[in-house]
Amino acid sequence: MSLDALLRPELLAPAAFILAVVLVLYLTFSGFAMVGVGAGETFVLLFLAPFVAGLNLPVYAFEETVLAVNAAGLIIPLALSIRFVYDGRAPWFRAALGVGIVTFVAYRLARYAPGEGILVPALPIALTATLVGVGLGGATYKRWGPLTFTSGAAGTLVGADLLNLQAIVTGPDAPPAAVIGGAGTLDAIYLCAVLAVAGSIVAAVGSRILPGGPR
Repeated sequence: MSLDALLRPELLAPAAFILAVVLVLYLTFSGFAMVGVGAGETFVLLFLAPFVAGLNLPVYAFEETVLAVNAAGLIIPLALSIRFVYDGRAPWFRAALGVGIVTFVAYRLARYAPGEGILVPALPIALTATLVGVGLGGATYKRWGPLTFTSGAAGTLVGADLLNLQAIVTGPDAPPAAVIGGAGTLDAIYLCAVLAVAGSIVAAVGSRILPGGPR
């Protein structure tokens, strides 16, 4: 095939698109790896979780409300948080401190709206989790990702969902079903955790630019 044939617009456009996708994926996986989140964990977070966002598993029945948990919004973030603590990437004492701080912020910001569920502003909580995780991670930013993720996921779960759960299922406007972690959408638990890790990646890139930053 001649060079002129390869440079035809109908071939250049798909090639450019494929290269752009490959570049974005490379930068994404590299960024998560930089802050201590492995390739498999990144794949689960960014690709598997949205795929199972519609999967809700009933776990308990109150008087008028069936309580369920969402696979993408609760099970996956919680499982990864436990993994990070178990293998030491998020040391348990630092993780517990981070979760406590984010829990307080999430509880103060969350509000229950009848018919809509618990409304949580994701960005302030994610920013809190980022600052907490980076601060607790110290000079080794391989800990930043696991600590920010665990703080954001577990802190949002406890502060926004669990501490408001009783008011939802026992109130006069108790719904027939309540889903922790979102019902068919990516919930604040997931979003806060992922955005917090993204913030830690930005901090890690900045630390590499600045002389004497952590490595």
